[in-house]
Amino acid sequence: MKEELRRTSYGDLREIGSWVSGTLGKLFQTEDHREGVRSFLEKRAPEFKGR
Repeated sequence: MKEELRRTSYGDLREIGSWVSGTLGKLFQTEDHREGVRSFLEKRAPEFKGR
């Protein structure tokens, strides 16, 4: 993730926007994201598993 951020810091805005969209799309499909949303709605601490 850090390497990708460094790589896009010198790109044009379209390239950066594309990268952000793709990365967020992947992150929003993870179990940890779903757990984070569920725990927020249930007002409890999340139990992340790295997936």
